[in-house]
Amino acid sequence: MLLSACTERSLEMAFLNPSILNKSEFKVTNEDNGDLAADATESSLLLTAECSANVQSVEVQNPVTKTWAKSTDLIAGGDSDCADDGKIFFSIPLSHAAPAMATEGGDFRQPFQIRWSVKNQDGEVSFYYKTLSALFRAPTVTATSGVIGPHQVSGGYTVSGTCSQTPGVIEISGVFEDVHSVSCVGGIYSATAALKSPLSSGPVTFKVKHASTASSHAYAEVQMTVNVDLDAPELHITTPVAGAVLTDLDYSTGTSFLVQGTCSEDLMPVEIKVNGVLTETFTCTVAKSFSGEVVLPEGVSTLTAYQSDAVGNESSVDITVTKDTSGPGDFTITGVQSTVDDSTIDNLLKGSILRVDFSSSADAASYDVQVRDTGGAVVCPTQNVSTGYAVFSSCILTNGISYKIFATAKDSLNRPTAALNNGFSFLVQLPMPQITSLYGDLSNVTYRAGEDIALYMQFSRPVVITGSPQMILNTGRVLSFSSSSFLAGSGNTIVKMNYVPDPGIDISPLDVTSVTLNGGTIRDQANNTNADLALPTLTANRLSARNIGIDSLNPGDVSGINITAIPARIDITPTIAFTPPADPDPLTYWLKVSRHSDGLQILGWTQVATTSTGLSLGAAVEPGVTYRVEIQVRDPYGNTSGIVSQSYISTACPTNFAYIYNPAIEADPFCVARFEAKVSAATPQFVASGDPVSANLMQAVPGCTSLGAGYSLITNSKWNAVANLIANQAGNWTNGVVGTTGLLHRGNNQVISISSVLESDPCWPISDLVLCESNGNRRKHVLPHNQSIWDFSGNAAEIVYDTDASIYNPNLDYVSTLAAGFVKTKYGTTMTCTYPTGIDHCGFGKIDLSVSASAIWRGGSSVGASESVGVFSALRSGDSATAIMGSGFRCIYEL
Repeated sequence: MLLSACTERSLEMAFLNPSILNKSEFKVTNEDNGDLAADATESSLLLTAECSANVQSVEVQNPVTKTWAKSTDLIAGGDSDCADDGKIFFSIPLSHAAPAMATEGGDFRQPFQIRWSVKNQDGEVSFYYKTLSALFRAPTVTATSGVIGPHQVSGGYTVSGTCSQTPGVIEISGVFEDVHSVSCVGGIYSATAALKSPLSSGPVTFKVKHASTASSHAYAEVQMTVNVDLDAPELHITTPVAGAVLTDLDYSTGTSFLVQGTCSEDLMPVEIKVNGVLTETFTCTVAKSFSGEVVLPEGVSTLTAYQSDAVGNESSVDITVTKDTSGPGDFTITGVQSTVDDSTIDNLLKGSILRVDFSSSADAASYDVQVRDTGGAVVCPTQNVSTGYAVFSSCILTNGISYKIFATAKDSLNRPTAALNNGFSFLVQLPMPQITSLYGDLSNVTYRAGEDIALYMQFSRPVVITGSPQMILNTGRVLSFSSSSFLAGSGNTIVKMNYVPDPGIDISPLDVTSVTLNGGTIRDQANNTNADLALPTLTANRLSARNIGIDSLNPGDVSGINITAIPARIDITPTIAFTPPADPDPLTYWLKVSRHSDGLQILGWTQVATTSTGLSLGAAVEPGVTYRVEIQVRDPYGNTSGIVSQSYISTACPTNFAYIYNPAIEADPFCVARFEAKVSAATPQFVASGDPVSANLMQAVPGCTSLGAGYSLITNSKWNAVANLIANQAGNWTNGVVGTTGLLHRGNNQVISISSVLESDPCWPISDLVLCESNGNRRKHVLPHNQSIWDFSGNAAEIVYDTDASIYNPNLDYVSTLAAGFVKTKYGTTMTCTYPTGIDHCGFGKIDLSVSASAIWRGGSSVGASESVGVFSALRSGDSATAIMGSGFRCIYEL
């Protein structure tokens, strides 16, 4: 056995050389130096062989997996039995003998092995090996292409050539945006597609691959390199230079101008456009320059040179030049004005310094302007200016005399153009100052005695005042003014005077009767002409048009102030009536309310009728306090009467009861006990000392009514009214801000038993004040109107008048997280807070209606869980005869 194995292995190694054959036993007859050609579909290899009857089997190895398969397992049909006629033939599937594909262009050989077993006369079996190759012939392919320019980038690029396999597949890569495939038809192919992006100038290489099918084992491949040219031509205009002004001195031939420049595309045309219109075409020389002549229109022109190269790259350059071959354009003298006080351009000079205005002349560099008298003599020497006007500051002209103006425009070459209306005539007409307006600071106003009235007199021109001229009013008052009376910033045109009326004057309208010099002078500041002191002729410019009146008579005082119907609401006024004084002017009546004890203003001066009620006083008022009502009369002109006053006392609550008004929940105000009931349920007292008394509903109701008329046990609605006011006071939150990250104080909720009140210490019996404040343990809550209430949350759970045996869902939840609905409306609050699901649930408390009972206990108890305590807490437990552990009650008083 060992010898047989060694012999077999030696034979196997020998047959790895395809030249070693055992011709007496097995010979492949269709090989060509070891090559076997695949069929046309590249699905199988035909193998034919001569063999002896001793050949037991023939096997073929997969060159990739190295697995062997018998010929009888690989084929269906064929002859694989050497014993029949000494010959065999069968087809080998390429998927077994040649599973690999070519990785480069050209013919492709896939080596594989076959082996056959031979049995000798002694029954020994030997294996013999032979290496063969599956031969795949590659087709042929060629490619042609051109330079890539901008047209190919925008419109697509074409690659074409010849191909030998028809039909066949052509695959082009490396130049298009994606690998592009086309068919070989009739021995040729052509492909046009979008080029890959981005491309830059320079060589680019691509490949063309050709095969019979996409799955062929062998393929032909050709690689091409083409040039990418995306560089625009270089183009410059050197003559004329940009911005040049071309005159007749710059003509080249006739009226043409020379245009020269450099170009990069020799022997290619250069187009010249003038203002966008093609005018000339020159040729770029081998020296890369161009030259020629163009005709330009007068004025500014855009000169454009354009060139494209052989592949379509384009370039253009623009310059702007100006053709100026004539003198300045036409212009006219538009008129005269004065630099001092005459801004109207016309043929009248009304100021002392002459300014001549004229229109612009195209291409003018300067203007010569001269003034002559009507006889032609020069009065104002020539001024050369570059602007559209000339100022003659030292020229002396005579008032009432006419003069003429001559002007000439010149360009940079000193070429002249005379004004179209040379000899323009104007008249010197210097005006005199006049009183144009008399007015006051205000219009439609009536002044009282002692008030300062500012009066103004305006002149048409700046004036100079000497001495003390006077203005006389229709009240008989004489007002003097001088050079110091000019209104600042008026340029010496407005005089200001102040008039303070005496008592006892009643006149409307105030007016000026005359203005006199009183020995002084008023003259024009520019030309020294005397001012005309006549009052304005237009009524609208007289002082009387301002409707200024003087009324210094004060109205009388009111009488018979009567305060009645003190309301239960302390935040509004009672009914206040009085008798007004007699006065010819329409009067108004004003009311003010202040605290009698210290004068604190509650309601500022407010206009009222002779009878008023229910004016809002806000939250600053307190119950049972004396307030003073003051009445004053005012006329339309600000005169006031004396102040008449009367007092009243606001509605008061019983001792140790707090005033409550929360119309959003309870329409009418009421009083609530500031402390829980103490001493006895039958005759309760509401004081700080002592522990709360425990009581059921049947005890608490008569206990409250025993106090007298108007007293009763607090209802659920009134409880909510108080709780809502507490929650909306910033001082009841641990961080001093309503509804944010802090807690609403919950009172005594972390002590085992209920306790009395120590009014000097809102946290008692907790000694750690910092912990008390941060945990929300303060027992004292502040209320509007400078009031407070104790243990409305925590300490004793308090029974309310209402019973409630209804079944609810939900019936057990914290107020802060309870869903909106009937339960939340009846017992909770819609107020929001920052951390409703936090461990303290914002200090609002818990609603527990889960027990089948009827008695309702509010506020929570210190003997219960601390997070269940809060001003909105509600617990249903027991009936009207039940008193729960840690219970109490408090009464209210109806106003």
